[in-house]
Amino acid sequence: MDSSLNEKPLISVVVPVYNVEKYLKQCVDSIIAQTYKNIEIILVDDGSPDSCPAICDDYAEKDSRVKVVHRQNGGLSAARNSGIKIAAGKYISFIDSDDFIQPVYIEQLYLTAEASGSSLSVASYSHEEDKLDAQLKTEFKVYSDEEALKEILIERDFFTSACDKLYLTKLFDSIKFPEGEIYEDYAVMPMLFNEAKKISYVNSKLYFYRKNSESITKSVFNEKHMQYFKTAEKVNEYIKNNYPEQLNHAINRDTNMAIAFYRKISQSDFSNSDITTDLIKRIRNGLRLYMNSTYPLIKKLTAIAISVSPSAAKLFLKYKK
Repeated sequence: MDSSLNEKPLISVVVPVYNVEKYLKQCVDSIIAQTYKNIEIILVDDGSPDSCPAICDDYAEKDSRVKVVHRQNGGLSAARNSGIKIAAGKYISFIDSDDFIQPVYIEQLYLTAEASGSSLSVASYSHEEDKLDAQLKTEFKVYSDEEALKEILIERDFFTSACDKLYLTKLFDSIKFPEGEIYEDYAVMPMLFNEAKKISYVNSKLYFYRKNSESITKSVFNEKHMQYFKTAEKVNEYIKNNYPEQLNHAINRDTNMAIAFYRKISQSDFSNSDITTDLIKRIRNGLRLYMNSTYPLIKKLTAIAISVSPSAAKLFLKYKK
């Protein structure tokens, strides 16, 4: 091994793997191709039923930096937590196995973290490959934990995804992803910011975030989406106790999610009237506060339309993309 690798700290890259044989090689190849070489790549096979387990083992045979964990299926959070347990790096990053990263991704996040003295650094992402950035940048923003929390609540510079970020691994000494739940990223991000205290952000699109229709959060509406509000209740309680000035932003985010879910329902065959009624109630209850939010006017008008005439709004949203 090149002795120069020892000059920079080891960085762990955790990749949960499940039923992504079509995309896995592109993902892992993009990590292997990183300009920052002192990495360990932890592929967590979460009981994948396809050829992914064999693909993971093949990479481990070819590259000593690749470690493979085979486990029974437990979901994304359980797979990430399994990777965290064996991670030996000073820093850790999470890559979804149907996504990929630019060659400078790890180096950019590492340099940003070191230059800013932050415990958590963030890059940007794109759904379009031709809009990804290729060069390192020296300019970045630094946020306090509360400022960073506000960013994800109002969905401005960066978002709740656990990916497109680099963390000091010790942040996870007391924080784990909630297993058996979706919206796990939103559940832990406020706590991670609180633990980090200082967060840096570089406006560079280095992470390709695939629009995978098989993902629960990206698919057509189903009852599992409503788990968001259970997560939000816990998050709102945490924010109320630790960042009370941000609580209104969190409540507006919940209203915005209810609007998004109502739109999904309008564009699908979903017909559970209890859930539809619940979403309408949430939008109506949050309407006054939402009108003073930072969300675009079109979303505010949509909220008004749903509140005043849900059936007419549903018909309109059915054909509006």
